[in-house]
Amino acid sequence: MVSPYPSSSFSYSPQPTETNKPVSFLNGSTGGVRYKWLFGDGDTLTTILPDTVVQHLYNATGTYNTCLATYNSFGCIDTSCQSISVVILNSVDVANAFSPNGDGRNDRIYVRGYGITE
Repeated sequence: MVSPYPSSSFSYSPQPTETNKPVSFLNGSTGGVRYKWLFGDGDTLTTILPDTVVQHLYNATGTYNTCLATYNSFGCIDTSCQSISVVILNSVDVANAFSPNGDGRNDRIYVRGYGITE
């Protein structure tokens, strides 16, 4: 018995993408039972339902080669990719009150995300 080969495809919105907003991905693949999203920034996500709406927030401005690998039940794979340009403006909202009193609670503020490393 020959199983049909999967066919991978996806769309994304909004087009163009919006500054500092997640991108929504819609799987348009056929013949698949497992789907692996590769967002081009090192993050991945595996889903099993083709109608799952996937959202991803990129942490830095750039153009990302985003791919969807579609697997059928026999492990055959098809991959589709698109270049997605995003703009991320770095901004930081820091708490205006905290209690640095040496009790081990609320003594430090950590800021992470949007490309901030320190």
